[in-house]
Amino acid sequence: MKDIKVSVIVPVYNVEKYLDRCVDSLINQTYKNIEIILVDDGSPDNCPQMCETWAKKDKRITVIHKENGGLSDARNTAFNHITGEYIWFVDSDDYVEKTAVEVLVSNALQNNSDVVIFGVFRDFLGKISKTNANFDAIYADNECVKNKLLKRYYTNDHNYVYSVCNKLYKTDFIKNNNLQFDVNDVRCEDCWFNFKVFHI
Repeated sequence: MKDIKVSVIVPVYNVEKYLDRCVDSLINQTYKNIEIILVDDGSPDNCPQMCETWAKKDKRITVIHKENGGLSDARNTAFNHITGEYIWFVDSDDYVEKTAVEVLVSNALQNNSDVVIFGVFRDFLGKISKTNANFDAIYADNECVKNKLLKRYYTNDHNYVYSVCNKLYKTDFIKNNNLQFDVNDVRCEDCWFNFKVFHI
């Protein structure tokens, strides 16, 4: 498999309880050619120091410290630092399976995808359940968007369609279309970002 670099963007704010688990799951991926961008969004807890500690442990980790501007602003800030050919957004209270990046890159290359969409598990207080099962291994092209994805928005059957965390995006696709998160929307950042992605 071609050794494509993947940029993993992790906004960090007030998540010291979960941050180590998140970063640990990323640095231990079976696919090694990744960069992890930790964006400290002015976190008031121990997260800034924790980010720096991780950066010292793994040279693939870059830390950005900025004033608090919200989730969208943190992600937009990371866009200026990515060097990978694909982008994956991971929330700092999430953790991922060891083969996640390997599987995503393989599927992206096999299908020449601008967006790869995948299923997730929901871990609530240790109770784990599968969600988004109907979207396992779907590769977003125009027909997929028209016939499946957007219909779910309009019927309120969201089922994680709106999330950016269960999608791998081709960097050129994002940059060539000048896609960014709306810093004025603090309730549905992912939803509006993906509306723009899928309407192109």
